[in-house]
Amino acid sequence: MGNRILAITLPVFALMFTLFYIVDYSWHERNMFEELALSSEVVSDLLQHAVEEPMKRGNDAGTTEQFRLLSRFPFVRVFLTNHKGNVTYSTQKQTQGKSILSLYASEKFRASVLRTLAESGSASQFVTLDHRPFFAEMTTVPNQPSCHHCHGSSRKILGSLILLTDVSRQREKLAGFHSQRTLLFLFGASALLAGLLIYIKCYVVNRIRTIERTAQEVMDGNLAVNFQVRGEDELATLSTHLTSMVRARRQAEEELEALNRKLEDAVRERTQELLDRSNDLEQANRRLQELDRMKSDFLATVSHELKTPLTSVRGFTSILDKLIRIKLLPELETIGNPKLYREAKRVKNNLAILDTEAARLQKLILEVIDMADLTSGKVDWSIERIDLLGLAEERAEAFRARARAQDLDLQVVCAKRPPIVRTDRAWVSQVLDQFLDNAMKFTASGGVLIRLDTEAEEALVEVRDTGAGISPNDLENIFESFRQLGDQLTAKPQGAGLGLSICREIITRLGGRIWAASEQNKGASFFFTLPLTSPENDADPSGADSGSTM
Repeated sequence: MGNRILAITLPVFALMFTLFYIVDYSWHERNMFEELALSSEVVSDLLQHAVEEPMKRGNDAGTTEQFRLLSRFPFVRVFLTNHKGNVTYSTQKQTQGKSILSLYASEKFRASVLRTLAESGSASQFVTLDHRPFFAEMTTVPNQPSCHHCHGSSRKILGSLILLTDVSRQREKLAGFHSQRTLLFLFGASALLAGLLIYIKCYVVNRIRTIERTAQEVMDGNLAVNFQVRGEDELATLSTHLTSMVRARRQAEEELEALNRKLEDAVRERTQELLDRSNDLEQANRRLQELDRMKSDFLATVSHELKTPLTSVRGFTSILDKLIRIKLLPELETIGNPKLYREAKRVKNNLAILDTEAARLQKLILEVIDMADLTSGKVDWSIERIDLLGLAEERAEAFRARARAQDLDLQVVCAKRPPIVRTDRAWVSQVLDQFLDNAMKFTASGGVLIRLDTEAEEALVEVRDTGAGISPNDLENIFESFRQLGDQLTAKPQGAGLGLSICREIITRLGGRIWAASEQNKGASFFFTLPLTSPENDADPSGADSGSTM
């Protein structure tokens, strides 16, 4: 900082000293000019009066004598010219008869002489003549009535009286005086500047350096220091405030350190608790996974075990129904035993109910088997190129009789070119059947629409109905296992609520997406997507060849 102050102060001091030197020299020059002008004006008037008297009488010798007397003063040159500027009288005889304009080459001097010859007046100026400084005083000599007897009255100006005073000695004295004055000022200003710089260094720079060193120690981590700057000025006040700030910071860090220790202890305790709970949760999770596996195995085993007897039950039920319908009932009707006929017909009706319930149970078992196979990854996928439009029309045709029976309109539309996908036909058919079954189950009037479209690199399939719609709460959980649409939409829920959950597993494992959208009393829409097949990417969407296990 001290170097910067010095770097700023010295140029400013040099500039101020230069300005002082110029102003002081100009001031003395102007004062000398004014004094010389005043004295020259007086001398010029005296000379004019001295030469005017003999000139009035036409006494040329008297006028010459006056100039001779003035020639004894070597530092003064006096010239009297006529109206043309030719020297008529002079303290230098060799100049008489010559033009004053030719004697000196100074343009400034010549211009002033011509001005006094052209109009009445006077002029004063410093000029350099013969390489020496002169003060020139030029005064017009008017044609007064006393001069008419020699010069006539037609001309207003007779000539010019020129007084040249050599000011070399005055200039030398001025320069010497100015040099002494300048040296004195320089000495005094230098002493003042040196004292000021010493004061700044001792009472400002050194104290700031002390504050800077102490601040660096604080930055290095030493909070036990004090800013020892004495005094009652701003720097001392700043030092006191900085010391207070450091003490406050030290106290805050001590408190923070204590809090950190407490926090570390608390975190350590909580971490241990979390580790203990994590171990408990991990053991519980392993137990749940084991139970889930056991449940899946149990369901799969029970389902497979029940599948065969149920098939037998339905087979025998069908045989008994056929025997009663074809042989027993006609025979009893021929015999004419109404009571026995009614009992046989009731048995036939009960067999129909038994077959219906067995079919429902068989469907449930198949759904449980499908879900178990899908979640365990034991499905054998049969991947092939499929025209989704053809598949959708095929499944719609399978439901047309049901749609006509319910007086519903069933349509298939395709917005663009029929989408081609590589997927498993049977599983996608199962998804479409589930969507169509749900749509017809909960649609009392209107119709069902199957819409196909393409978006980006996916084929989009939508099944839309005009039914009662789905509540927002059900819409969030509709694809969860054992979640039945009939819970909210009808009073007679059917099935186990696995249909849509199976659909989600199928579409997800085939690389697509599945979701639903609905507003209550405005119908519902179920969507799923599958990756499109292109010539550049005609591969198994599951990453396996046809017939591979996922």
